[in-house]
Parts: sequence; structure tokens; C-alpha cells
Amino acid sequence: MTNFTRTATLAVSLLALLVAGCGKPGWTTRDEIFEERGDQLFFRGEVFGVHDLALARRQAEADAKKRLIEKVRTQATVEFRELTRGGNAMPGDVGRFAEDLIATVANVTVSGVTSVKSYWEEMPGSGKDDSSRVYHVFALVTISKRDLDEASKQLIASALERGKANSQVEQLLEGWKRRQESQP
Repeated sequence: MTNFTRTATLAVSLLALLVAGCGKPGWTTRDEIFEERGDQLFFRGEVFGVHDLALARRQAEADAKKRLIEKVRTQATVEFRELTRGGNAMPGDVGRFAEDLIATVANVTVSGVTSVKSYWEEMPGSGKDDSSRVYHVFALVTISKRDLDEASKQLIASALERGKANSQVEQLLEGWKRRQESQP
């Protein structure tokens, strides 16, 4: 291989790397998977190394929605802890049990989630034919703060239903529910 051929090959490789990096949207490269803009919240989902593009797009959107649900649960648990007991929880107290109820509620329905956009990159696979291509896919979904708050209230209601067997837990959750409803 001549020096000219090596130089040309290197130049083409570098150009390909530069072009590939230029077209990627900024929302796919940020470290944060969650962003707040005005009264809207945005969640990014991603999946790597999938052979079927349609499947990968659905998986990336599902990943974004999963992160949204995790945000609802985390937010509800943190708010409950701050409003009822502060940061000094004893491991065996009723408040800890109520927190666990909130964190483990399975049926949370979130309405108002909208798919905003998706982006994918086609990557060469490990095989020699075209069927070995894989996709790296990113999806962005949004929800209003109001819809997210409604999901939190629904989470509280579900936790209340599960905690009815314990009157102390029910009292804690009812008090928190009243505080939530009184906030604008």
C-alpha cells in the first residue's frame, strides 16, 4: 500500500467520523435522561444493538415511558418522606412501610404522554451480510407537569387502597393525600 493510499484511506475514515457525529441531535448526547422545559417534562429512552428497526423504536419509546414512571414513583416517595417524617426514618417504623407501599404500587396509569421524536443510527453488525446490521435508537416522550401530578395522586390512591389493613399507614397516607390536594 502506498503512502498516498494510506493517507487517502485515513482521510476518508476521519471524514466519515466527523460527518456521523455532526448529524446526531443534541438531545441524544446529553447525560440527563430527563429535562424540564416550562410546564413540560421530557424523558429520553434508548436501546442499542437491535436488528429490527421497528422493534427498536418501540423499545426505545417504552424505555422513555419506563423512566417517566420511575420519576413518578421516586417523586411520590420523596415527597411523602419530606411531608410526613423528614429525613430521619427508623428502619422499622410505619412511615417506612408506607414508603414501600408507594414504591411498589404496580398499577399506575399515566395519561398525556406524547411521543415527540426518535432518532436512530444504523451500525454495521458482526456478520458479512446486510442482515447483520444493528440499530441504536433514541426516543423522546413528553408529559405536562399537571398530568405527572395526576399520576402521583393516582399512585397515592393505589397505595391507600393497599394500606387499608394498617390504620396507622392509612392515616399517614390520608394526611399526605389531603396536603397534595390542597396544593395548587
